[in-house]
Amino acid sequence: MEIKVSEVMQREDNSLYLKEIEVINYEKVEILNTPDNVVKLMTDVFEINKKISEEIFVIALTTDSKPLHFFRLNRGTVNTSLFDTRGLMISLLLANASTFVIVHNHPSGSITPSKPDIDITQKLNKAAELLGLTFADHIIIGAKGTHYSFMEVYRDLAKVR
Repeated sequence: MEIKVSEVMQREDNSLYLKEIEVINYEKVEILNTPDNVVKLMTDVFEINKKISEEIFVIALTTDSKPLHFFRLNRGTVNTSLFDTRGLMISLLLANASTFVIVHNHPSGSITPSKPDIDITQKLNKAAELLGLTFADHIIIGAKGTHYSFMEVYRDLAKVR
């Protein structure tokens, strides 16, 4: 699998485009259709479980869960990280994604979702619905590679507390 790490850039005329920052070849997982596959890739390639500050990634996917682009949305502090929902949606639309997964780490090791984690999951689900995108999962990865998948717990992200 080819992993394209990208970011949204702006031209002088204010039009937006995707810039590939890095391309990584990864052969251990071909499709990101399960939380376990996402966690394996994120820990192998990005070592998200070893980070000392929170990092948030969005993975833009095709309808059959093949990755189009990976975006690092933010690098925060030891216990918080912020990102712009509008910017995330722009990234997904420019990537021509139909589906996406949000992944972030908890350096503390605890994979229990915080109130902000739950709130952002609800907010992203509403935004995705308005734009006709499928929000497949929000995965939290702990320091030892353990994970919490909102989709595994709720099966329907619209039902997130």
